[in-house]
Amino acid sequence: MPSSETRAGSSALVAGDSDLAYVALELRDADGVLVADADTEVTVTVTGSAELAGMASANPKTTERFADTTWRTFDGRAIAVIRPTDEGPAEVTARSSAGEATVALTVTAT
Repeated sequence: MPSSETRAGSSALVAGDSDLAYVALELRDADGVLVADADTEVTVTVTGSAELAGMASANPKTTERFADTTWRTFDGRAIAVIRPTDEGPAEVTARSSAGEATVALTVTAT
């Protein structure tokens, strides 16, 4: 059974309209190897000083919308785009049947 993993390209965001964080959502086995053939729905929630701007996967035939909070992984992966809303801490949590994973972000002043 794969587990969920999240990673942020950067853990720091600048408050305002011009910064985004891209959080990789991946399904990995017990050894940390990507499980590319185990796709599942992943729901993302954001708390604190940021919001979910959108989600995506590389699936060329998806019917999901960028603004949806739940996406099906494609080849074991999806991505969440996070937008800062104010200065302070933020937390991104991904939940799926494979488990739950969280990444912390910090939004700094402009």
